Amino acid sequence: MATPDRLALASYLFFGANASASFETPMWHSPALAQAMVEDAAPNWLQTRPVELYAKSITYGHRLVSVTLEGNTAEFGDTLSQSEFELRFARSDRSSGSRFTFGSLELSTNAWLVSQGTKPDKMFKVTLGCGVLFAADVEADTLALAGEGVSENTERSARSLLGTVGLGLELR
Repeated sequence: MATPDRLALASYLFFGANASASFETPMWHSPALAQAMVEDAAPNWLQTRPVELYAKSITYGHRLVSVTLEGNTAEFGDTLSQSEFELRFARSDRSSGSRFTFGSLELSTNAWLVSQGTKPDKMFKVTLGCGVLFAADVEADTLALAGEGVSENTERSARSLLGTVGLGLELR
C-alpha cells in the first residue's frame, strides 16, 4: 500500500503538469516532497498542501523493479535479470483486472488517458507515477524506466522527487 508521501507524489506525477498556484494532495506529504514538487514545477508558482511537519519514516524496499505502461515504446522483455521484478500497466480499454506471478505484476489502468498523445517527458512522469503507487507492494527500492527522449531536467527532477520517498531511478 502506498504511503501518504508516495500517494502525493504519484498524484503530482499524474496531474502536476496541469497545476498552478495550489496543488492539494489526497493526504499529507512531507516538507521535503513539497519542496521537490515546487522545484519541479518552476518557473510556475506552486504551493502544495497539506504538509505534515512531524517526522515520518520512509518505506524502503530491496529490489529493482522495471515499470512499463502500455503505449510506451519501451519493452524490457527478456532483458530482465533473474532478480529483477516487472511492473506492467495495461490500458483499461483493452484489459481489466490484474495478474501476479513470481516475477511480475500486471495491472489494468486508465493512466494512459492522462498521457495520451503527449511528449516523452509527460509519458515518463505518468509511467513513473504508476510505479510509485505500487512500489511498496512489490518491495521496490529502485524503479527502472525507459529513458529515451526524456530531458535531462525531467530526469534530474524525477531523481529528486523519488529520493524524498525512498526510491531510486534507473533509466534504460
